[in-house]
Amino acid sequence: MKKKDFSTLKPAELQEKLAKLSQQMLELRMKKQLGQLKVPSELRQCRKDRARILTVLSRQSL
Repeated sequence: MKKKDFSTLKPAELQEKLAKLSQQMLELRMKKQLGQLKVPSELRQCRKDRARILTVLSRQSL
């Protein structure tokens, strides 16, 4: 997702999406360790989306 897509969401929705991304990152890291990760860019994209959400949440709290 793009930064502007995240900025339109409410804080509760962002928290929910953050929890889902954290769970997805855990699963992707496990697959990577087991050698089952077919698309390594998925992990990178998940990490970037999580960082974008955290940035939007911190800006909204200011």
